[in-house]
Amino acid sequence: MNLVSLRYRHRRDFLRAVNGLQERGSIHHTTRASYRAGDTVVLDIRFPGLKVSSLVRATVVSAGAGEVVFHPAADDTATFDHICQVAAGKVSPPPRSHARFPLAIPVDCRSDEGRMVAATEDVSAGGAFIASPDSPRIGSRVRLAFGPMPDGSRY
Repeated sequence: MNLVSLRYRHRRDFLRAVNGLQERGSIHHTTRASYRAGDTVVLDIRFPGLKVSSLVRATVVSAGAGEVVFHPAADDTATFDHICQVAAGKVSPPPRSHARFPLAIPVDCRSDEGRMVAATEDVSAGGAFIASPDSPRIGSRVRLAFGPMPDGSRY
């Protein structure tokens, strides 16, 4: 499952990507990447006013020359609807319990599915955002090791 970063300069740009479609609940994206209908992805959605990066599982419903349309997975429609509500100014995201600080630390992630190398994007007293091109299945047990190896080498 690929991670697709969707960054918007303004919340209205996000709303245009969603509201410009006949099929409600989907999102249009211009891209140079190649996708096929039926591909499953994780959308990493960000825009000013959305205080945290929001991850939504989705399926590619159509893909063509430089354009793709994603439809959120049934289990993630509530998250997607909430993001749309925040973009429309109808709700405010809850405040964070802890301040976040940008910090890139190598992370070695291991699960039953194998090993992947990632890095933190930001950290707080309550957790960390770990950016990775792939992600383990939801519900998987994951072992994380942060920072360089004891001998100073990187993962």
